[in-house]
Amino acid sequence: MRSIFILATLAILCLIAGCGGSSSSSTDGDRITEGNEANFSEDALRLTEAAANDNGDIGLSAASARSIDADLVAIRSLYPQVKNVHIRESNDLHTLWVAVNPQSSWVNNWSDSNIVTGDSKLDTLLTRFPTRSVSRLDYFDGVDVGIPFVIRFTDLVNLKQLARQIQAANPEIRAARPDVIVNNQVGSITLLPSDSAGNRDYTIDEGIASCAPDCTTHHVWEFTVSPRNRAVTLVKESTVPTQQVNPGSATAQ
Repeated sequence: MRSIFILATLAILCLIAGCGGSSSSSTDGDRITEGNEANFSEDALRLTEAAANDNGDIGLSAASARSIDADLVAIRSLYPQVKNVHIRESNDLHTLWVAVNPQSSWVNNWSDSNIVTGDSKLDTLLTRFPTRSVSRLDYFDGVDVGIPFVIRFTDLVNLKQLARQIQAANPEIRAARPDVIVNNQVGSITLLPSDSAGNRDYTIDEGIASCAPDCTTHHVWEFTVSPRNRAVTLVKESTVPTQQVNPGSATAQ
């Protein structure tokens, strides 16, 4: 009888605290939100978004962002030559552009700043994350397939994945994409999936951001970070021709 009571108590504690192995996926209780967004670097936010995009997650994991920031601090403290290499922004993580069929039964809702469409599948996707506003645009750059709108979310969201999912959820969504930011700073940081021991591999490419206009090469560093003691290992340092430069990105492969 006592063993049954103990097992029941452990089960309840697991439900409260959460049991199981670690994961890079986000839950609604561990997401990057408006309230904690400022706690993370832009690099960590971008790498977390890239990992979420690969995993199919819409929410961005705060735990992943914290780990990435700690890794980057450890790397840069030992190798100051990479401290000024950062990820080029590619999109606004709060804003989604959407084109809607003009004949849609709910297009007037959005025109009246009401995000609810009446389609349960679409509404579930759109209302899982708090929205700041939905408003009509005068144009949708490069797209001429419907009435253009912009949705602004309060929290950070993996908009690339959300755009794909809302297009699949409702045929009245003719196009959807994140709001694109143009930045001429060229450089990249890539994070590979953790291995069986939890080690994370980073590739930091300085690009041509800190290079003279007529330079012909730039540096690339590859690091491994251990999750236990945040030990950093420089795996490889190389010099590559500038014509091979990545145009600037955050990637998780």
